[in-house]
Amino acid sequence: MAKIHFDSARNAGIQPAPVSEVRILIVEDSAIQSLMLKRILEKAGYDTAVARNGVEGLAIAKEYLPNLIISDIVMPEMDGFDLCRKIKSEPFLKSIPFVLLTSLKGPEDVIKGLSCEADDFITKPYQENLLLASIKQVLDNKSILSSRQSEKEEPIDISVAGEVYRINANRHRIIDFLLSAYETAVFKNKSLVKADEDLKELNLSLERLVEDRTSMLNQKIIELKLTEDELRKTTGNLKQSMIELETANKIILEDQQKVIEEERLTVLLQMAGATAHELNQPLTALLGFLELLNDPGNSDDEIKMYNDAIKTAGGRISDIVNKIKDIHSYETRPYADGGLHINFDQKINILSVEDSDADFDLLRTVLEETGSVIWTRAVNLKEALEFLHQGNFDLILIDYLLPDGNGFNFLEMLHKSSIETPVIVVTGQGDEIIASQIIRKGACDYLPKKGITKEILSRSVLNVLENARFKKEVSQMNDRLMKMATIDDLTGLYNRRYFMDALKNEVIRHNRYGHYLVLCMMDLDHFKSINDTYGHSTGDMVLRETGRLIKECFRNSDIVCRYGGEEFMIILPHTPRENARLACERFREKIATHPFKDKASGFRITISTGVAQFSKDVDATAEKLIERADEALYQAKNNGRNRVEVF
Repeated sequence: MAKIHFDSARNAGIQPAPVSEVRILIVEDSAIQSLMLKRILEKAGYDTAVARNGVEGLAIAKEYLPNLIISDIVMPEMDGFDLCRKIKSEPFLKSIPFVLLTSLKGPEDVIKGLSCEADDFITKPYQENLLLASIKQVLDNKSILSSRQSEKEEPIDISVAGEVYRINANRHRIIDFLLSAYETAVFKNKSLVKADEDLKELNLSLERLVEDRTSMLNQKIIELKLTEDELRKTTGNLKQSMIELETANKIILEDQQKVIEEERLTVLLQMAGATAHELNQPLTALLGFLELLNDPGNSDDEIKMYNDAIKTAGGRISDIVNKIKDIHSYETRPYADGGLHINFDQKINILSVEDSDADFDLLRTVLEETGSVIWTRAVNLKEALEFLHQGNFDLILIDYLLPDGNGFNFLEMLHKSSIETPVIVVTGQGDEIIASQIIRKGACDYLPKKGITKEILSRSVLNVLENARFKKEVSQMNDRLMKMATIDDLTGLYNRRYFMDALKNEVIRHNRYGHYLVLCMMDLDHFKSINDTYGHSTGDMVLRETGRLIKECFRNSDIVCRYGGEEFMIILPHTPRENARLACERFREKIATHPFKDKASGFRITISTGVAQFSKDVDATAEKLIERADEALYQAKNNGRNRVEVF
């Protein structure tokens, strides 16, 4: 690669900065790639900072003022080319060497790099020694390249793949950049040749392996043929066993069917809201009166009385059977045994928003046969909203056109008020376009009043209620999943995943606004002995109780997390280091004097704490702050435990 080497820079009177004083900004959206690059550079002695995209990289560059920027090209919000242009357009940043990290797919990538005034390419995947050599050469050349930036040269227009790019870089940078790309291509070609040789060697090994395996398989086939007679005998025995098993299975299935029928009857009775004795009573009465009715000595009055009693008992049984047929699947009521049973006497609370008396009577008449609707009527949107704020409704039936608005206005009002009661639009405006639009706005169904029947309206009401129930269950499930992703099951505190996201956000806010930020890392002393002495259930109790005490002792604005095992993390925004130390001291004293109780006896436990305050001069990332808090905790442990140490 034709670059100005260190010897040339020294001969020109230019002394490069020591590695330990060189700051490198890494702009990479891949967490894995940025971590690998960060480790390589810090291992070589460089100081690093990391940004996740171009926008964040530009902001950090203005404050961090790095000696070199290494940026990926493909990133969200702002790619590497745009970031390079931004850097080179800033008067106090344009002298910073900018290296693009890319896969280098074609010549247009090189031309784009030149057009945005990038200083070098580093291709993925990269070798550590070549990466460090390229970075050193770019840094060594920095002063000489800066001196040549003042030389005015005419821009060059280059057309690649149908697009014209204007190159403003001086000739020296263009040659250096193109040779860098050429060197990368040569390196890739050598890698491909080596890969091809390795592939050929692997192919030979595979051929030998296939030959060996084929020989082994042939031997196995011979062995399997020798056992063929034994398999025939075994197959005959298996067939006989299968016949016997099928006979036994048939008997078992018949017995299971009897049990299933009995269980089915029990479930149906429970679903109907009728216990066994409720159905048994009218059946017993029915059989008794039938027996009395057969007595030849009965008088006419007695026969009439027995007939009436038989009708009454039969009516009671008929009611129970009809309830089983008409059961709704979306509502239950508790029974004394603690179980949930379908409630046949359930009531559906419907709010009808209808200004026409005739149309309201029509809807009520259509549904009145069900005998399970509680009606509330509003004649305009304002009155409907007042009813919704006062009580709970299962369903809203609304006319499309009302004196103070239409169905769209009503759905907007519900959305602003965060009311999720399902809505069916029942209207004389049978417009398919309006129906499509209003359903997209949130209505569950759109029914024309003309020709409406009990079957149509009942089916719509049932479907809407079922969908609303399902939507509610999905929402509750999502809430539970969200809680599982961020909350520690044992202590109820935030978990490690939430802690890392929260700390990174607080670091960003600190860098933007400059407020105090302190991290406290706590660890229970000799916790293993608690588990060994009292058992893990007692250890879990200690962790839960410690989490509860931490939440009591710290502010609601502080972020309390279980970091793992017996370790806890507390993020204290807007808090000076001394105030954080005092808060941790108060908590340490509280833990040390708190009586923990086992089933048989009580015991006490202590806690050690490390405190670190974020500083941009020391902590480039959240991970650096964690390391310093961990070092302070180590000091607390090493100095005797049951103490607070500040880094």
